[in-house]
Amino acid sequence: MTHILNEGRETLKPINNNSDVPASHPRTPPTESGPSSQLQPTPTENAQPQRLADFETLIDALEYAAQGVTGFNFYDARGRLCSVLSYRDLRDQARAAAQRLLTLDVERGDHVAIIADTSPEFVTLFFACRYAGLVPFAMPVPVNLGSHEIYVQQLRGMLITSQAKVALANVEFINFLEEASVGLDEPSWTGTPAELAKLPETHTDFRSNTPDEIAYLQFTSGSTRNPQAVMITERSAMSNLQGLVRIGLELKSVDRCASCLPFYNDMG
Repeated sequence: MTHILNEGRETLKPINNNSDVPASHPRTPPTESGPSSQLQPTPTENAQPQRLADFETLIDALEYAAQGVTGFNFYDARGRLCSVLSYRDLRDQARAAAQRLLTLDVERGDHVAIIADTSPEFVTLFFACRYAGLVPFAMPVPVNLGSHEIYVQQLRGMLITSQAKVALANVEFINFLEEASVGLDEPSWTGTPAELAKLPETHTDFRSNTPDEIAYLQFTSGSTRNPQAVMITERSAMSNLQGLVRIGLELKSVDRCASCLPFYNDMG
C-alpha cells in the first residue's frame, strides 16, 4: 500500500517541530538529491496467497498479512520514499503498543482518539487499539479551518462526544490536543507515540475480537450539524472491504494500491 503525503496540507503550523518518532519507525528524510538510500519499498508481489477480505476481523487480516512480505510505503509530495512499514513490523509494533495501552486506566471497548496524521504511527496505534480490545477513531489534522481556536474546538467536541479515555497525537499536533482536553474529565491520558513507548509493557494475553464488536468510530463531517460518531463493527468493516476489493476494484495479486488521501479523509 502506497501513501503520498500532501505537503502543505495544514493551514495551521505545528506548535512543535521536534522529531518524536520511535526508532522502530524508519522515517529518515530523503535528501534534496533524491530518495533516501536507507529505505527500500516493500514489494508488490507477495509470498502469501491472495485473500480478498475473507476474514472475520481486521486483526485476523493483519495476522495473515504479517506472514508475507508486503506493507505500507509512504512517499512525500515529490515522490520520495520517506517511510516503510511492512505488515510484519506493523503487527509486532502494534502488539507492543497494545501491551502499553493496557497499562492505562482502560477497559475493553473504551474509545481512543488519534489525530490521524498520515504516518506509520497512526496505522500502528489503530491496530494496537484493536489488539487491546479498544475502539480507535481518527481525528483530523488542521485543514482549511481558518484559526487555531476553531480547530481546538473541533477536537474538543469530538473528545466530548466520544468520551475518549485515551488521546494520542504526533508531536506536531500534541499541543492542540492537550489544549482541547483542558477541563475535561476524559481523556485520562494524553500523549505522543514516543511517550506511549516509554510506558512499561504488560504481559496480557490478547482476547480475540468478534465480528459484532465495534472496530472503530467514524465521525460525520459536521457540515450540517455537530459531528456525530458512527459505530462501525468488525463485520461492517470487512463487508465494506470485500465490496471494494472484490467488486469495486477487482484486485489481482499483482496490483498495487496508491492513495493521496489523508487517513482522516474517510475515517473522521
